[in-house]
Amino acid sequence: MQTKTKKILKRSAFATLAVGTLVFVFLTFKRNVKEEDAEKYLSPYFTVNDMFRSSTATKLGIDNTTTDKNILLNIKTLFMKVLDPLRKAYGKPFSITSGYRTKAVNDAVGGSYTSQHTKGEAADIDAGNKSENQKLYNLIKQMGEYDQLINENDFSWVHVSYKRVGYNRGQAFKQ
Repeated sequence: MQTKTKKILKRSAFATLAVGTLVFVFLTFKRNVKEEDAEKYLSPYFTVNDMFRSSTATKLGIDNTTTDKNILLNIKTLFMKVLDPLRKAYGKPFSITSGYRTKAVNDAVGGSYTSQHTKGEAADIDAGNKSENQKLYNLIKQMGEYDQLINENDFSWVHVSYKRVGYNRGQAFKQ
């Protein structure tokens, strides 16, 4: 009798786990921007070249561009979900100081091997001074659409990321 009960409990636990996993996957992918929406999207404020621009790449003669469709979709999604709404709420221009990075550029700047910059999911932004950068940080935090939001070096710049595919963690911290 005990063996039969154990089998029933195992099956029940497995079924509960499976259903929970399916619900999590559904909710995660429901948040994602549809590929066809991102492909059509053009930013009123930014270009893909703003994300490719890199003083390090220029200095070292590294091509910091890509034609990878997933990376380009990630960049457009970052514009659509974070940077364009931020620019509109902020009411004035700010710069993308570091966007997409090839592996070579990421290595040259000492970036993490897991950096979201290499996937086109992250941008470092700067509004010209620390107090304006703090305003950007607070606006992003208030708007709530981000994966990671980092106050870098006492608001010397702000790092923000967004995942087109997967769960956005909403982590905010300083480095």
